Amino acid sequence: MIKQIGADKTVRDSQFELLRILAMLMIVASHAAQHSLAGDFSLLVQPMGVNTAATYLMGSYGQLGVCLFVIISSWFLCGKSGIRAEKIVRLYAQTMLYSLAIFAFVKIGGFEPVGIKELAKAALTPVWGGYWFIRTYLLFYITVPFLQQYVQGADERTHGRLALVLVAAIPTLHFFFPTGGEFGLVGDFVCMFVAVSYLKRREGNFLERHCLAVFVGLLVLMQAALFAVHFLCGTFGIGTELEKRILLHIYASRHIFVMTLAMSLFYVFKRYVRVGRSRLVNAIAGTTFGVYILHENPLFHAYGENGLSETSLLFERWLHVGAHAEGDAFYPLYFAACVIGVFAVCSAVEFLRQALCRAAKSLLRR
Repeated sequence: MIKQIGADKTVRDSQFELLRILAMLMIVASHAAQHSLAGDFSLLVQPMGVNTAATYLMGSYGQLGVCLFVIISSWFLCGKSGIRAEKIVRLYAQTMLYSLAIFAFVKIGGFEPVGIKELAKAALTPVWGGYWFIRTYLLFYITVPFLQQYVQGADERTHGRLALVLVAAIPTLHFFFPTGGEFGLVGDFVCMFVAVSYLKRREGNFLERHCLAVFVGLLVLMQAALFAVHFLCGTFGIGTELEKRILLHIYASRHIFVMTLAMSLFYVFKRYVRVGRSRLVNAIAGTTFGVYILHENPLFHAYGENGLSETSLLFERWLHVGAHAEGDAFYPLYFAACVIGVFAVCSAVEFLRQALCRAAKSLLRR
């Protein structure tokens, strides 16, 4: 007998929206670590000390945040039928318009010597240049109706077999053989959708029952691995590029341990976080795509491309995160304040955009 996946509530409880906010804070913190100093996560390979440890503890969860976004979306989408076409148009238009606005801001302010090439990239965003997550999410979203038909029509055993094959072939294999993979970025998202939909139909599964222990255990293990790699590389004089590659593989890739960590944290929020239905939380969570698009614009992190600056405009030249990391005793607090501040400013801008869109729609209806 086919077991149907339960229907979702029209209005979501806010614990998942709170998790969405936390996931975006993880992503912003990861980008702060990635784009400071000379960029390319150079903060992670500084001499060990309190400030480097703080960067590890706060700035190494970017892909965990990405996985959480996909898991939350998959949890609600897998029980529905079809997708909203207007969401594709809206997200694409939002990305392109923000890119054009940031181009104008950078050009008028004289912050970067931008020209016709950067204008063309902004006009064609997210198809051309930057925003890998937006492109991948849109491609994944288009495949969702086909995935919905499969997971809702397959019996539990067949569904579980496919989930097992995908998990073994993509995130597990990726951990032992860290390459780009044959299935690409969309494959990671599809794998998570199939796995999440299977776990959802098996309510009370092992991971759900032991989510807190799994989350804490994996978190401690992976952070310990970061510090151990840093210590061993420094002790044996291993080059910084190899050290960085190993460190990034631990947290900055979507392998099996990061995906499991994300799923266990999702279950922690599902089981233990009770915030009811908060309009404020839901409203802030509704700005997270805007926060991502604004703070991760390619012009804010150009790295010398086409004659642009070698250092990040946002996190290094404006916020000086790297400079504070080199000798500021209050760097951990400063790093956290920068992350929260960037999120808050970008969220406020997105609130304003949403309000203007609502006002424009209201005028058009009259």
